[in-house]
Amino acid sequence: YSTSAKALAELVANGLTAGTRVDVDVDSNPIEGIQKITVTDNGAGMTAEELKDRFVVVGVLPPDCDQTTRLGRFGVGRLAVHRVGTVSHWSTVARCKDNRKICSSFELRDETHDLVVKEEEVPEDTQTGTRIEIHNILDEKEVPTPARLRGEFLAQFCAYLLANRDQRIVVQGEPLDVDAMVAT
Repeated sequence: YSTSAKALAELVANGLTAGTRVDVDVDSNPIEGIQKITVTDNGAGMTAEELKDRFVVVGVLPPDCDQTTRLGRFGVGRLAVHRVGTVSHWSTVARCKDNRKICSSFELRDETHDLVVKEEEVPEDTQTGTRIEIHNILDEKEVPTPARLRGEFLAQFCAYLLANRDQRIVVQGEPLDVDAMVAT
């Protein structure tokens, strides 16, 4: 990925494949440096078993993936976090076979290859989906500001969002307005 914004677009594509809404939030520190970027989707999440079977293996599709609406092509979008920052915290809430909701969480660091997944049962009303917090942002030249991310996401997903009106990308609490882009 040539920029952090393009790498984040890969994570957004994964989120849109998993659910109907992806939120991207950029948290700045008091001197306007980016402290973290969070990408959250409302998909079905992944169980610890699915993480073991699919997350660490490149190119594996979700079992219920509709090939006609799938955005990713190579099954490596989750690796985009390493282009954005050196540390990522993942949490994913999914319904297990026994009908309980479990949150599986883990951390990825550039310098380690171990995937230690912690699991905890969560209340029934907890939203399923995946949340990725990316820290130690790498891009200093093309800082992934909310404005830059909106532009990148509009350019990449405009046609997709126009064709899939139930899908939403929200940056800093503001949904992308593809209709306004088409009108201009």
